[in-house]
Amino acid sequence: IFGENNGSAKLTDVEVADIRSLSGSGATRKEIASSFGISTTHVGNILNHKCRSTIGHSAKAHGGLIKLPSTEAASR
Repeated sequence: IFGENNGSAKLTDVEVADIRSLSGSGATRKEIASSFGISTTHVGNILNHKCRSTIGHSAKAHGGLIKLPSTEAASR
């Protein structure tokens, strides 16, 4: 069993697609990891397709991108 259907999966396919999009939009791995409650290593593995490599455009089409908290609000 692969992807979000695996009982130990921490992220949905849509969240994985969002992580890749956020990174492409300039968000840092630290910001992304904090937002999703995962490690920066996990984010790196997703971005380098070492895990969840089969997530394609269909997952992205079904989800909306999350917005990261602004650094101003996070520093309060």
